[in-house]
Order: sequence, then structure tokens, then C-alpha cells
Amino acid sequence: MNNTRVCFVEIETIDNGTKQLKQLDGLAIKGSVSRKMGSVAAEAKVSIANLKKSDIEYLSTYTSPYVNAKVKKKINIYAGYEETGWGRIFTGYIFKALPSDMPDTWLHIEAQSLFYEKRVPLTYGINNVTTQDLGKSIADTLGLDFSWQSESQKTLNAFNFSGSKGGLIREFNKIDNITMFEDNGVLTVIDKKTEYKKTGNTKLISKDTGMIGIPQPDDIGVSVTTLLDPSIKCGDWVQIQSVKLPICNGYYQVYELNFDFASREQQFYNKIKAKKAGIL
Repeated sequence: MNNTRVCFVEIETIDNGTKQLKQLDGLAIKGSVSRKMGSVAAEAKVSIANLKKSDIEYLSTYTSPYVNAKVKKKINIYAGYEETGWGRIFTGYIFKALPSDMPDTWLHIEAQSLFYEKRVPLTYGINNVTTQDLGKSIADTLGLDFSWQSESQKTLNAFNFSGSKGGLIREFNKIDNITMFEDNGVLTVIDKKTEYKKTGNTKLISKDTGMIGIPQPDDIGVSVTTLLDPSIKCGDWVQIQSVKLPICNGYYQVYELNFDFASREQQFYNKIKAKKAGIL
């Protein structure tokens, strides 16, 4: 089966009150994405070539955080395969966009999730609230979708915060036994110590499903490299099946995802870090 790569970016901004969307496809694109559990923002670096000089000049201005600084420039990165599935692997805001020197001109873009929210001051207070309702309120404040995956039913007498909007996640994570994190545009809350429960959503990782090499054990779980799979998210469970290193076989929860991708070069991988069940 010829499983054709999909790799393109979208750039969103607002021009005179109207949303503008530019899709850059069919070009030489390469980059990396890092997404993690916890209070750490997701980051992306992407480079785009085969653009005309006029396009480079326009896009360098269009995406620059220093031109119309009050206008947010969002980038969405998509990757995967036509036959087995593709999707968005990153959404965030551009904070740097510069062209390289001639003759091979690349536009280099750097972006981060919640980039602007970390620069907006906020005073936030709420009383007599469940942790789930508090999580939903924070998601609404940050303009994110919300996913509650915790068994916590704790009620807080009060939750008060003063700082940047982005700091709400770090403040929430001071609550015992649960972890909040932003991942690909979704604010998710899970239990810090999670026992695996068999579900149909567990992703099998083996030599037959795209695992590259062998898993690398560490003190809390494993690191493993696979062909790029946009469906895996932080907080998901994976099942490792290794013929060469069966000691690593078992169920693990993903806490870090790194994507290494290119439309015309070799790299098109997920690098996954996952922890064993029962690990905080």
C-alpha cells in the first residue's frame, strides 16, 4: 500500500475584524513539535521553502509578531498519512518568523501554545466549587476545549489567583492528586497516579504498527519511536509489544510527545515518553 504523507500548515489572523486563513501546502516543509503534560507550553518550529521572494516578504510581514502586535497570529500544523489518517499535531501562536539567506530561502517560524495568555494579567476568584467545574471555568477563560478524565470529586472552599492567564494551569496543579495540561488546543485534567483500565482506545505499539527500533526503558517507563501518528495525545495509554526487548512490554501512559516531520525528507516520526501505571 502506498501510504502518502500529508504535511501542511495553516496560518490564522484577523484583518479588519475578519478572520483570514492561509494554507501552505505542496511545499517543502520540515519541523518539530513538542507537547508535554503539566504546566509547560507546547512548542513548534517549522520551516517552509519553495516560496517566491514576494511570498516570503509577504508572509514574513503577515506572520511577524511585531507587525500589528495586537493581532494574534495562530499556526496549525497537520501531518499524517492519506490512507491511515492525518490530523492536527499543533496549534499555537507565532512569536518569531524570519527568512533565511538566499539562494535557498526558507521561512523559519517558531510558535508556542498559550503564548499571549502568559502575557495577559488576570485576577481570578471562585468559591465553593468542584475541581471539575473549576477546570471547566479555567478552560473557558483560556478559550480551550475541555476534557475531564479524573475520578476526583473534591470541592474547594475557594480558589483565588492573581497573575497571567497562562499561570492558571500552574496554580490549578497545586491541588493534590490531579494534573491539568494543555495539549493540542484541549485543556485536560487527569489523576496524577493512574491505574490502567482496559479500554478500546489503547494504542498498540509494535513492529507491525510502526514502532522503529526497540523501546528504551528508563526509571519511570519507556521511550519509543514510531512512524508519525497524529491520533496519540498526552495522557493516552499505549501498549508496548517488543519482540527484541519483551521486558518493556506492558501498558504505559504518554506524558511527552515529540513530532519530527518533513514533507520531502526522511523524518516523519513520533518520539514518545510514557510512564508505567501507578507512577506519579
